[in-house]
Amino acid sequence: MNKIKVNLLHVTPEIVVIKAVSKPYATEKANRELVKKVGLIYKHQSVLEHITMNFEILGISRLCLQELVRHRIASYTVESTRFTLQKLDIEKHFSEYFVIPHELKDNNAYKNYCEKRLHSLYYNQNKNDVKKYFLPENFRTNLIMSINLRAFLNFLELREASGAHFEIKHLANLMRTEIESTYIGELIK
Repeated sequence: MNKIKVNLLHVTPEIVVIKAVSKPYATEKANRELVKKVGLIYKHQSVLEHITMNFEILGISRLCLQELVRHRIASYTVESTRFTLQKLDIEKHFSEYFVIPHELKDNNAYKNYCEKRLHSLYYNQNKNDVKKYFLPENFRTNLIMSINLRAFLNFLELREASGAHFEIKHLANLMRTEIESTYIGELIK
């Protein structure tokens, strides 16, 4: 899990959401407090859709990617598996290519499984489009994700819950940490 990384690439400037909230509430002074009041207390969350965030997500499993793309109000550009398979290097440790759950990090049977999968992918003579059918769910991938704040709040509510899969919960926590250092941090607490 320590190889999973999140980088916040961009956040909509605060002035955009302040201008947006000032339109229907022209009688009040538009500022961050009004954004919080309208978006979080009055629950007029459409104003929060004016805030978009762009994340670079590195090293998640294909399983986590499947969970992530279930959030339809977001945009994803995912690394091409076809080109990733061209760059396989069996000299690298298998953990470079596969997410290893904490519970299995010392499990030799699981390590052997991952090593065999890496070798079978590397030595497989099929074209990369066919090799993809041999990929296990724990194969790592990278992507860019864009999401608005309203959808992100829903994402956090679902993916930080106790019943969420451990990897996407970890990803949600990393994303929250990246956002907390911005002006949006006040809006997601």
